[in-house]
Amino acid sequence: MHADSILQHHAMPASVAVFAGVLVLCGGLGYVVQQAVRQGETARRATALQHEASWRCQALRERARRGACLERFRTEQPADSERLQAMVAEAAAPQPRPVR
Repeated sequence: MHADSILQHHAMPASVAVFAGVLVLCGGLGYVVQQAVRQGETARRATALQHEASWRCQALRERARRGACLERFRTEQPADSERLQAMVAEAAAPQPRPVR
């Protein structure tokens, strides 16, 4: 009986260590999945904003303004739809003609 109690005594710390290792691995996996979801959401937002910019700029009447609008989007890269709308509105505004 003494030998059985010694084996049970040594098995307890090993099972606790294995359980702790499993918890650490689960936590690490949860972190990796969370970061992948955030990265995917950021990419989805960027793609949606790019599509919106293309749609809004292509809706401008003059070809030169459409091209300028898209070029401005590429250089400025507004962070959200509100800034994009302001940029397109500014691109669509009539330009003052030079006085001769």
